Amino acid sequence: MQAEIRTQRDLGTLVRTLRERHGFSQRELAAALGTSQRYIFEIEKGLPKRADDNYHALLRKLGITLIAEVAEVAEVAEVADPAEAPDVADVTEVPDE
Repeated sequence: MQAEIRTQRDLGTLVRTLRERHGFSQRELAAALGTSQRYIFEIEKGLPKRADDNYHALLRKLGITLIAEVAEVAEVAEVADPAEAPDVADVTEVPDE
């Protein structure tokens, strides 16, 4: 399964869909991860969260792998709104396996 994630809300919808497919309630998933039900609720609602260990543990538990598709520099330059352009200054290139 692939899903395009453009916003926190998109990721939240994916998390909720997969949580339900796995048969977890928010409370059960939170207990399995050692976090709060509110944390799961906020992720599913698309509220901003920092990508800490809890965040990545949640994604792993549901089988979600984040893969970055990095635009070429020329493509980034074509973005009309600079706020929408990714900040490529801090990106570390991962070698192909």
